[in-house]
Amino acid sequence: MKKRRWKKPRPSGESLRESFARTMEEIHMPAGALLGLPELQCSERGVLMEHHRGVLEYSSERIRVAAKDVTVQICGMDLELEAMSAGELNIRGKIASVEFIR
Repeated sequence: MKKRRWKKPRPSGESLRESFARTMEEIHMPAGALLGLPELQCSERGVLMEHHRGVLEYSSERIRVAAKDVTVQICGMDLELEAMSAGELNIRGKIASVEFIR
């Protein structure tokens, strides 16, 4: 006889997407990490971005970065790429706005 693992039932009316988000919350992992979506941490002095796909445009007033299904545009003054790796991007400067463009 094969042992079966008990699964918590999905509440009625909950979509698969909602169930996935709830499960990711329960294991303390952001859903975006598995889906490859960009994650941003913003402050007045900079932006830390994870899961990017490369820089599209770079000037001291605007930086555009490719991400999965979206372009992230960061506008401000004295912007500079402080550090960049395959998965992470650190931008310093006076941040005025962050936009997601489809």
